[in-house]
Amino acid sequence: MNRWFYYVRVSSKSQKLDRQEESPELDSFCKRMGIEKKKL
Repeated sequence: MNRWFYYVRVSSKSQKLDRQEESPELDSFCKRMGIEKKKL
């Protein structure tokens, strides 16, 4: 699960939110963790 935190951190730093939106695995991960992707 740490890889997702790393992925989210790196993606948000480079502001590549479009890549996150295209990942169903990250989408379900965000739902599990109660994270709103648009706030990343």
